[in-house]
Amino acid sequence: MNSATRSALRRRQFVAALGSAVVAPSIVRAQAAKPGVALVIGNSRYKWEAALPNVRRDAADVARAFKALGLATELVEDADRSAMMRAIDNFANAARGASFAAFYFAGHGASWDKDTFLVPVDAELSDPGTVKTLLPVPTVARAMQGAANRLLVFDNCRNNPADSWRQREALITSSVTKFTAASAALNGANTLVLFSTAPGRVAVDGPSGANSPFAAMFLRQLSAGAVDLLALPGRLRRDLLVATEGQQLVWEQSTFNQPYVVSRGAAGGGEVASADPVRPGAGMQIVEMDKAYAFARANGLMLPDGLVAVRPAGGQPEADMVGSFQTKTWVKLGLASSNPASTTIEPLLMIVLSVRGTVAEIVLATKDWARSAEVADGKLWRYLTGTVSGRSLEFEFLRSSGSIYERPHTFKWKDASSGTHHYFMQSVAFTRLD
Repeated sequence: MNSATRSALRRRQFVAALGSAVVAPSIVRAQAAKPGVALVIGNSRYKWEAALPNVRRDAADVARAFKALGLATELVEDADRSAMMRAIDNFANAARGASFAAFYFAGHGASWDKDTFLVPVDAELSDPGTVKTLLPVPTVARAMQGAANRLLVFDNCRNNPADSWRQREALITSSVTKFTAASAALNGANTLVLFSTAPGRVAVDGPSGANSPFAAMFLRQLSAGAVDLLALPGRLRRDLLVATEGQQLVWEQSTFNQPYVVSRGAAGGGEVASADPVRPGAGMQIVEMDKAYAFARANGLMLPDGLVAVRPAGGQPEADMVGSFQTKTWVKLGLASSNPASTTIEPLLMIVLSVRGTVAEIVLATKDWARSAEVADGKLWRYLTGTVSGRSLEFEFLRSSGSIYERPHTFKWKDASSGTHHYFMQSVAFTRLD
């Protein structure tokens, strides 16, 4: 492995998908009579690259935080495959009959042939045939089946550690779908899976001697002394977006349909205390998404909780691009159903989370009835990167065959509040919401 490859692997990412959660009025709390359990694995000293000191720090700090919440916690560091399997086997025994089980992994992950893996420190990564030296993610999920409620957290490298494998984005994306289905099938209800960043994206690393931004924000939530797993993704997503100035988005899959609180006083009552908000860097402004969420609700669109944008100081050209904007798009109908193929005009919501140089972080939400078999009730949202040139922003919404969204979309700003949306030989106006 060359130095360029090692450099590309500096920190952590993984593969995930978004699940839905519906708030119910009742609050379920972890039972004091049966303490919860936790397993934390931090792999820093890989044989094929320099040590990752932040990984070791993150894992140790998370283990201490789990213990502070009253969880019987095992910390495993720099584990080869045998050590990881032993720890997971022990974890399976401990989780059996427990009210709650938590798993946290910091280190490298890999994807190959639509599967996802945790990478032991002794892994052989010379070619895809050595995938047997890795640890499949569903192995962890199966180990936690015996617990009534489950939390899995993956803060790891999304880039394939074996550069020679030459994975394409399509394979990474397809592994998301497969892992999502496998996780849901293995764990069923009351399971939250958190990923430090979105599919195919690299997580921001922290400074030397500090936690990674994701770990720091996760620890912040744990330090409140009471953690509601239903509300956790939205709170964590907001904190991380602010801490990374709009660069990193928490990804999740959740099957919780009512609040479930893990706390030091598990038998006690009361709500989860809210922490003081995370502040952006100097000169940055947080843009709340109140109007964007109202627009989504009014038009039946899907948005994850906790979205905020981070706008640079006034006067910078890219400041006008940050925020939420409404427009319209033509959507193909009937391509995945018995309905005749046709088109319809549907609302499109674009949220520009941040702009840095020529790169914009974007969330889009619309309807796509042609892909109704792949999305919930025709509702579609995506997190992607766009390219900024002057007062224009260009991106591709979807890359799947047969989709109208394959064509580039270009937003051109006339002023801070409006402009023109160009795509597929169409031009429509867009206006600012937030």
